[in-house]
Amino acid sequence: MLDSKDVRRRLAFIRHLHRVAVQQSEQPEPLGAASVLTFHDAAEVFLHLAFEHLDVGGARPQFMEYWDRIATAKNPVQLSGKVSMGRLNQARVSLKHSGLLPSPADVEGFRATVTGFFEDNTPTVFDVAFDRISMVDLVMSAGVRDCLELAEAAIASGDTIGASRQLAIAFDKLLHEYDVMRDLIKHRPYAPNPSTSRFVTQSDDRRTREGEEERRWAADAVESLASAVRVLALGLDYRRFRRFRATTPQVDRRINGEYVTSYRASRLLAKEDCEKALAFVVDCALRVQQ
Repeated sequence: MLDSKDVRRRLAFIRHLHRVAVQQSEQPEPLGAASVLTFHDAAEVFLHLAFEHLDVGGARPQFMEYWDRIATAKNPVQLSGKVSMGRLNQARVSLKHSGLLPSPADVEGFRATVTGFFEDNTPTVFDVAFDRISMVDLVMSAGVRDCLELAEAAIASGDTIGASRQLAIAFDKLLHEYDVMRDLIKHRPYAPNPSTSRFVTQSDDRRTREGEEERRWAADAVESLASAVRVLALGLDYRRFRRFRATTPQVDRRINGEYVTSYRASRLLAKEDCEKALAFVVDCALRVQQ
């Protein structure tokens, strides 16, 4: 396992770059072309980290020279993927310096190439599987990070219900700690006003069951709108937020700070659902930290 906190954080950043590049590569043409630059950046940061970690010494090499230099270290390592990564390097130069856009098929190929490069070489150099690198180390908030670590442990043990609960709490803590409601939207113009609600001013004999149901529906609609405004104000991905809400429980924080969770619907949660939810909270934390 990794001993150096600095190495762990840099590996976490590399995995974050790779994830950003994957998301870029899935966008329609020509937007997906930007992933070539991000894939290349992630690979180059990885190669230089391996260069330092193996204590190769000497001046920093060019991108395609890393393979030979690392192979001559005191503890030599034979990195794979040099030919395919050479094609990525050529595509990056063509895009950045000549404006030549890669085809969608090329972008898809580079996604597979770089992912395979990391999966093959990360265990060889750093003795850890690429998909086991935790990006939680990048989260600055101790309270949010603690919940995310518990969620990671729950995912690893197969406890998807426990993981989803910790992820929901982590997201609530993230918004609460940065005081989004107070700082970004001072007066909460979307909040219902009981004094002017037409339901409150109705006489008792008109408060029918249908009216009560309509009031609850309106309250839920306003709460959904409030959540949407809060997420959009932070510049978060609203579609990912909706998926996150669909796979995590409702959380309520009591006055004493204790969290109470309740699920909106009973359904089996897959490990993949929790992993995507974890990635969403980490990405949100990185954006909020800006």
